[in-house]
Amino acid sequence: MNHKLIDSLVQIISSLTPEERQNLEKRLASQKPPIQKSFISIKDDPCVGMWKDREDLQNYSEPNTQEWLHAVANNPAFDFLKNPEEDIYTITDGKPFYD
Repeated sequence: MNHKLIDSLVQIISSLTPEERQNLEKRLASQKPPIQKSFISIKDDPCVGMWKDREDLQNYSEPNTQEWLHAVANNPAFDFLKNPEEDIYTITDGKPFYD
């Protein structure tokens, strides 16, 4: 890690006016790198490369959101969540979250 560079940046940013700092924050926010999805796709996983020639996997496609939700909702691994003792929250707990 380049500590000198970071220290210099902190010094420069600290010297900015509120207007300049706001402008910098906007510009940085617009430059966020795209989320990498390579870890999500099984087709791109290097460990799966040896299976690319398997005929039964030729027509494989990633599940969509609905398929994932259906699979999770019907997976017996989550049946414990249906137990009454797991139902510890009510509609009045916490504060609303608006995103």
